[in-house]
Amino acid sequence: MKFNETQEEKIVENLEELNENVVKQNSYKGYLVKGMFYGIGFVVGTTILGALVLSILYKLFGNVPLIGEYLPDSFSN
Repeated sequence: MKFNETQEEKIVENLEELNENVVKQNSYKGYLVKGMFYGIGFVVGTTILGALVLSILYKLFGNVPLIGEYLPDSFSN
């Protein structure tokens, strides 16, 4: 397969750009940023999911004597 000079230049440019992207993705800074976003997302998601589950439990079991005593009163609104 033969390429003309402009095609070879485009291929070389694309390979250099690809190499730069791989180096950025595999850097310690990249891992740090990915880990921070993962941690923040996990905490926020768990908090929202926990609040929804507690709210649903209070609506379902809020009037049950043993279970209702342990659920916070803030869900009664």
